[in-house]
Amino acid sequence: MHPRLSTLIAPIALVPVLLSAGFVAGCASFGSESCEVALHEPQDHTSMIAFDVENFRGSVEIRVDPSLYAIEVTGHAHGAWFEDDPEAEDAARRVIALETDLEEMPGRSVMHIRTDTTRAEEDHEVALVIRTPRCDGARVRNFGGLVELVGTKGSIDIENLVGNVEVRTNEPLTQDITILLTDGTAYLQIPPGSTGSFDLETLEGVARVKNRVGDATNTYSTRTSIQTVLEEPTNAVVMRTNRGDLRVIVMDDPVSLTRVMRRRTIDYDDGLFLRGSRRYTRNLPDDEARVSTVPNGN
Repeated sequence: MHPRLSTLIAPIALVPVLLSAGFVAGCASFGSESCEVALHEPQDHTSMIAFDVENFRGSVEIRVDPSLYAIEVTGHAHGAWFEDDPEAEDAARRVIALETDLEEMPGRSVMHIRTDTTRAEEDHEVALVIRTPRCDGARVRNFGGLVELVGTKGSIDIENLVGNVEVRTNEPLTQDITILLTDGTAYLQIPPGSTGSFDLETLEGVARVKNRVGDATNTYSTRTSIQTVLEEPTNAVVMRTNRGDLRVIVMDDPVSLTRVMRRRTIDYDDGLFLRGSRRYTRNLPDDEARVSTVPNGN
């Protein structure tokens, strides 16, 4: 279990399982553009659930909808360069696998979601959309697209190589948050009642914390970095990027503020750390486990 989820979920083995039975119905590969997974039985809305997501390439969206009675996972597979070659695009989709595993314990659960591919070429991807009645913590690893969390709460740990991040929630965030990007912009929009010792740093961009409803204290800032304290925190909020902006906004109804997040042009040198760009991990604990290579389909 990743440490970001350990405060919510008791330690359990992190073993992705391709499900054909149990609580979740899954599919081995994409025979068509989309692949859907849903719980057979309604979820107890009083039970905590965290999500542990790894997508080899594409985008990840986790969206809370309290009106739902089941967790819905949808993957849309795309052959990125095959607009005029349906057969080639279909062949690219068929090498993608979507694996899901729901581990349940009394009052709490963790859903592990993985995509994988047997194709080495970087010409295909998956857009993952997870809709859930609640989300009490999230760990996301993604490459090459947007990571978006809406309405979540609890601990958040996101690492997105070559892509943007947007987190919007009306739930006060009082647990640790880590958002790391190699090449991308991150927005964190949170409501009053949230706490944190904020530590933001970008190598090429602007770092800002804007409190629309109160005041932050103990603030030190430059154009590219800011350290500040919100309320009386027991949690840390760490955000890093090599190239892009980092923005935190404390506001009423954060979910309502949306924006168009343009996809960044992929810089593979940056993603492969060929120019020492692992500097985005600086000032993190020495024992913090981090991705060291770009997914290559092998």
